[in-house]
Amino acid sequence: MRYTAIQIGHDDACRLLAAAQSPRTDAAGRFSLPDLVGRGRAYQISGDGEPVAAYLVEVAGDALWITAAAGRAPDDLVAVLSRFAVHQAFDRGLSAVAFRTERRGLVRKARRIGYQITRQDGNEYFLRKTLQC
Repeated sequence: MRYTAIQIGHDDACRLLAAAQSPRTDAAGRFSLPDLVGRGRAYQISGDGEPVAAYLVEVAGDALWITAAAGRAPDDLVAVLSRFAVHQAFDRGLSAVAFRTERRGLVRKARRIGYQITRQDGNEYFLRKTLQC
């Protein structure tokens, strides 16, 4: 499948990323999707022209942080989304892509494609992938 990503606006981002905000992904209820969307840039991923996912990024220090993501793809969505984020980080001159999650399955998938756990705080994992030239 051929994937593409385009930047999307605030309303589309809130609609497409609504599934990213749940007790499963934010058990403590610390994050507000409208606030996250207001701080970052949102993108929609399409596979063969059909929308399959959306994600939100913001720059913090030397890393492009993925602050929210939601969707389903026939392929490994973690790997697909990571490829776009890595390219975006390179384009911005950043040295890493990072995210946080409470989902252990997501941690396993991310580690398989080069992310390292940099910190764990209770059930929350912080992961980072250092970019190589």
